[in-house]
Amino acid sequence: MKRINGIKIHVIAEKKFKDIGVSIRFSAPLREESASARSMLAMLFCDYCAAYPSKQAMANHMDRLYGMSFHASTMGYGKGQVLEIRSRILDDRYVDSKEHLLEEQFAFLHEVIFHPYLEDGKFAESMIEEARTVLLSKLKRMQDDPSSYSVSRALELADHAAPLSISALGTKKRIQSISGEEVFAAYERLLQEDEIDVIVCGNVDERQIEELVKRYLPFSGEHREIAHAYQVQIAAPLRRIEESKAISQTYLMLLYQSNCQIGDKNYWPLKVANAMLGQYPSSFLFQEVREKHSLCYSIYSNLISFDGALGITTGIQRKDIEKAIALIHEQVEKIKSGAFSEELFATSKDLLYASIKGTKDEMASFMAYAYQCALLKEPFDLKATLQEIKAVTREDVIQATSLLEEKLIYVLYGEEEADA
Repeated sequence: MKRINGIKIHVIAEKKFKDIGVSIRFSAPLREESASARSMLAMLFCDYCAAYPSKQAMANHMDRLYGMSFHASTMGYGKGQVLEIRSRILDDRYVDSKEHLLEEQFAFLHEVIFHPYLEDGKFAESMIEEARTVLLSKLKRMQDDPSSYSVSRALELADHAAPLSISALGTKKRIQSISGEEVFAAYERLLQEDEIDVIVCGNVDERQIEELVKRYLPFSGEHREIAHAYQVQIAAPLRRIEESKAISQTYLMLLYQSNCQIGDKNYWPLKVANAMLGQYPSSFLFQEVREKHSLCYSIYSNLISFDGALGITTGIQRKDIEKAIALIHEQVEKIKSGAFSEELFATSKDLLYASIKGTKDEMASFMAYAYQCALLKEPFDLKATLQEIKAVTREDVIQATSLLEEKLIYVLYGEEEADA
């Protein structure tokens, strides 16, 4: 990793990919008042810039560059909201022309980031309205999907003071009311204040990338550093919250605070525990709740790593809710007490190992791993990570899961079920 123009450069020189990927990640504190403006800004980056002032002009230019891909979006990483601009372009080795596609790629990114399409020094109202419509449509799709809604609602209810409760996409209320001036102010803060990482992956030369960054990404300003990872600490005792919605099935989410921060000694043991609990078909939740008792079609556990939380989610019938909760508690206790077979332990470790090892075969995953290492200030060393997984013992798993504290049982009833 090197610093140029106040930003961090990460080059992954990998010859096996036929494309070259560039990911520019802007990070700022995840706050409810700014999340919506940054999400809208991502939409604007996708569609317009001064050099290519329409979606068609953008598309035509990317087609000329052998189908270069380009996208922008926002996501949450613990206490930070990351706006990512990413692009992939064909490696010059596979082109029968004298074009320098990598430089063209950086030149395009320069235009998008530093020369947005403006009218009278601000984003055009028509562009703002279009971005507003797209974002509201995304939010509606999430609201209409019971599984997504139950997860986001549970996280929102868990602790209003924690970043865990804030959506990186923004809120309906803020998106409906936000002005073009606010979005432009968010754009200026992004250029001047955000923590910025540029990740490049492919058959590239590090010095060449450094020169391209100097030429095409001339960031200036005071770029702060953010401590993204934290351990959510929910002071309230275990709560059970029940709501209803116009859906045909009941959804359930159990939320635990892990008391483990990503990068801690308990992190990989907890990842193994999560694999045993509900990540694979061999897991306790899948085998016991789904297969043996036929209570659901799908059930899974998910480690929300940068927030120090673990969630278990499933869709069931109302009549089975108490049985499902009891069975889920039983599976968690099995791991806490060490009541698991050597076969399940070994299989879960192998599956997790294979999953992490496979990140190097998929460019987006490999770049995401590099970014995680950067956020944690850890070396970019996949072999070392794999060794950590190999070294996890049964005792490590028991110790890590002993720290789990259940904090929320969220039940979302279908309206017809709630009235039954």
